[in-house]
Amino acid sequence: MIPSLAELIKDKVSAVQSAAVSTLVRLAQRRELYWCITTTKLTQWIVEFRPVISPLIPSLLEPLKSSDQEIREAASSAMAKLAEDVELREDIQRIIPLFIELLRNTDSGVRSTAVSGLVKLSEHVELCEAIRPIIPSAAELLKDEDWNTRSRAVSALAGLAKQSELREEIHLLIPSLLELLKDKDEDVRNTTISAIVKLSKDVELRATTLPTIALLAGLFKDESWTVKCAAISGVTELAEHAELREAIKTHIPSYFESLKDGDPDVRSAAASGLAKLAEHAELRGEMCPAIPSLVDLLKDNQPYTRTFVAKIVQILLNYSDTRDIIFQLKPPDSWLEYMHDSDADALHVFTEIFCSLVNKEYIHTGILQAILDAQNALDDSNPSARARGATVLLTMGKHGIYHPIMHL
Repeated sequence: MIPSLAELIKDKVSAVQSAAVSTLVRLAQRRELYWCITTTKLTQWIVEFRPVISPLIPSLLEPLKSSDQEIREAASSAMAKLAEDVELREDIQRIIPLFIELLRNTDSGVRSTAVSGLVKLSEHVELCEAIRPIIPSAAELLKDEDWNTRSRAVSALAGLAKQSELREEIHLLIPSLLELLKDKDEDVRNTTISAIVKLSKDVELRATTLPTIALLAGLFKDESWTVKCAAISGVTELAEHAELREAIKTHIPSYFESLKDGDPDVRSAAASGLAKLAEHAELRGEMCPAIPSLVDLLKDNQPYTRTFVAKIVQILLNYSDTRDIIFQLKPPDSWLEYMHDSDADALHVFTEIFCSLVNKEYIHTGILQAILDAQNALDDSNPSARARGATVLLTMGKHGIYHPIMHL
């Protein structure tokens, strides 16, 4: 029965192919079950079944050419699973050169599955030597006519870069990979941004990501909101590496511009990004010139702008250098005026700031008035006013120091 698997894997009926591939994987997994019993039985299983499974491995190339995605993915997973068996890696190594044919297949799905499959196999050092000569063929897919294939090629190359044995080859391909930041498809641009962030995590490749910072900052104004968010988040992640912060400094104004973007997700990404950048003293200093405009935006006509800007100011108040500038422009006792904001979200942040300033003894007046105003607002005929009063009381209620005043 077992030898017939090779024929079933080549069967023209997709359901038969899929079942045959799954059976092959289950056979490989049985070895793990024996590991739990005894080494003797494990050895016995290898002796008994490996000679049968080994010849079947080349037959997995056939379902990898299937037009059915499920069959291709099943075959790719099967090969990855079999590669976990040290004794079977030599057999898999022999067929890796044949992946070049798959990478050049006329079916884009076949090309995509093949390039992704290489990443799984590269996790085993013994297979990297066989994969190295194929990398140029994989790189050709960066210019593939199919957007999904281009996207998966980008992810694959970034994945292959994790292996030190393949890093030199990937290093040479980075300029070609970066070109896809200009790709016409937004998914490809998003995938490329993600790949750059992954590459930056490797010390040996980090310097190559330096030129990408300006390109990523340019994508803050991309036509796609998903790309804008990905670019903002990408630059923010790159800032975790000290050697890249100097290049990021000049693009901080782009974050502030994104706070005015028409899409709420983009505004949120920019606000979150600025909050994280503020953790780094050298970047926080670059925010100082923008603080006056930030304070002005606290009274912007758009509620969402006030909310996001207030969140950034709230973060900047945690640092003495930026806090001093904010207090020069807006003394602590003057923050009570924001406690009447008409928007519940903005008011919540302003109330948090107000409470924090009181707790740290920056504010000594206006506390009772703020609570009385909130209590009176609960009886207002305007639903927004009642919501505003409830927001203030709920926020202040989190701070025990105000409980005696609230019960007057």
